[in-house]
Amino acid sequence: MKKHFTTILLFNLLVLSTTGQSDSAMIKSIYNEVLTNGECYENLRFLCKNIGNRIAGSENADKAILWGEKVMNDYGFDSVYIMPVEVPNWVRGSKEVAFYSIEGKRVDLPAVALGGSVGSEKPITAQVIEVKSFDELRALGE
Repeated sequence: MKKHFTTILLFNLLVLSTTGQSDSAMIKSIYNEVLTNGECYENLRFLCKNIGNRIAGSENADKAILWGEKVMNDYGFDSVYIMPVEVPNWVRGSKEVAFYSIEGKRVDLPAVALGGSVGSEKPITAQVIEVKSFDELRALGE
C-alpha cells in the first residue's frame, strides 16, 4: 500500500510540474505575441492623441465609447453593445473672482471652484485675519 501511494504521489507531482511548465510557456508565448504583433499601444495612442481627454459625460467620452465599439466590431467580437449609463455632467459656469482690499487697493487672488461646488449667488464680504502659525490660529479660538 505504501509503495502504491508513493508511486501515485510521484506521478501526480510529475504531471503537475509538467502542466505548470506548459502553462507558463503558453502565457509567455501570448505575452510575446502581444508585444511583437499586438495593437494595444497603437489603440491607446489613438485614444489619447486623436480623441483626447475623456471626462465622464463629455463629448470626448461619447466619442471614445463609439470608437471602442467600432474597434471591437472590427476585431470581430461576437457580442458588442453599449450599456446605457447615467453620469453626472459638470459644466463650468462663469469665471469667478476672488480679491482682497488693503488700504483701498484691490489685489486679485487666484480662485478655483471644483466641479459640483455650490455657488454663493452673490458676493461674499468678510474680514480677513492673518495668522502665521497653527499655534496663532488655535489661540484665536472658535
